[in-house]
Amino acid sequence: MRIRFHGAPVLFLLMAGLGPAAADTLSSYSLYVMNNMTSGPGVFDGTVAAGGNATLNNDLIWKLGVTSLTTLVVGGDLTVDQGDAVGRTVVGGTTSISGGWRATTLAPPGTPLPIDFAAEDARFAALSALIASEPVTPSASSVLVPLVYGIPPESHLLLQLTATAGGINVFDIDAATLASISGVKVNAPSGATVLVNVNDTSPSLSGVPFITAGGISDENVLYNFYNATTLQLSAVEFHGAILAPDADFEGMQGYVGGDVVVKSYTTPASSIEIGYSPFLGDLADLPAPQAAPEPSAALLLAGGIALLRVWARR
Repeated sequence: MRIRFHGAPVLFLLMAGLGPAAADTLSSYSLYVMNNMTSGPGVFDGTVAAGGNATLNNDLIWKLGVTSLTTLVVGGDLTVDQGDAVGRTVVGGTTSISGGWRATTLAPPGTPLPIDFAAEDARFAALSALIASEPVTPSASSVLVPLVYGIPPESHLLLQLTATAGGINVFDIDAATLASISGVKVNAPSGATVLVNVNDTSPSLSGVPFITAGGISDENVLYNFYNATTLQLSAVEFHGAILAPDADFEGMQGYVGGDVVVKSYTTPASSIEIGYSPFLGDLADLPAPQAAPEPSAALLLAGGIALLRVWARR
């Protein structure tokens, strides 16, 4: 039996007394970075939050042009050179501006941050561990399908993840499979939620499309890189959300349609776009992890799982 959940995040959250987060950043922030962020040039169709320092070079952050929202939150210092932030910007540290950077509203120094980054970081780590503990859905199937454009075709394989039922469907992708494929296709009905656990500590994806079909929307697909410490995307078209709380993200060109949650974020002198397709999948009905806890810890673990489900429902 595959067990990866050990209850440590739950114990930490209960001992720390953390309540629900002020914002569900899987749906409110297109990009959530726990530590530092370096970007440019790039386009962010939603909102951006960085818990550490942020260095931006000719980026556009615009939440589809809505000027009344807080679109950029930086817990540390902000350094910007050109670009636009359409909406309100809140910075916890200092702000250094050059090259004609334009912000609709820059909150005055000392403005309280609208995010409790420590609480959100812990919530995401615990949520990733909870999702990673879930067994593969028995009715779901994973099949490698040859792509016709390859010569020889068997050297170009598409991983097709098919779910026939609504509700939550869980898949696994291991490192060997991820390294061998030329694309991933999620085929599921409308209203389903697809969670894909990726078991790879350092995935590097170049030119690999992640697409959806069968009626499911991009907003209902989440890829959980639960043990990744680095995540590299190059010229990738990625439809779905990315949850990688321990990963240093590096992107070079390409498009990510869903929310992105990472430890740090770097796009070195290369354009990348993060779209606005907030994750809307139903996480409230995650089945309980299959681990058998020690009798003395069973009650505490059960309480922690219930708390996580409350957070997941947000």
